Amino acid sequence: MDLFSALERLDYVTVKSLLDTKADVNQRDGDGSTPLHIAATIGDKKLCKIVLRAGGLLSHRNRDGRLPAATAAHHGHEALALYFESKQQPAENTASSAGGGTSAAQGFRKLASLERLMKCARHGRLAEVQVRINQAPKSHSGC
Repeated sequence: MDLFSALERLDYVTVKSLLDTKADVNQRDGDGSTPLHIAATIGDKKLCKIVLRAGGLLSHRNRDGRLPAATAAHHGHEALALYFESKQQPAENTASSAGGGTSAAQGFRKLASLERLMKCARHGRLAEVQVRINQAPKSHSGC
């Protein structure tokens, strides 16, 4: 069994065994996702910890341009995205490195909210979209 299949089956023993026998922890699948992206998509923190301990990198982007933390947030696993943020180097913890930049956690929350709005709109729930927009804090960013 390959590493990606073991991850998708939540087969912790096989994942550990493959990584212990030096399977490439940062290999890519057809979508450019690493094992850490797959674990983030599933939302399984235990799998993520196994991959991280084996040397999985939080800095690799998949074909969609998402880091594992953004992948977790995209799939509704905000707590896991925040966990990934806590594992990053301090200089990487903010989207803007100096002067009060937006934290990655704030960015994940905004992304998740936007994706919920888009999902509602795609399903024709425009009244729900309008309510969510009206409840959102007002920004003075000039958009």
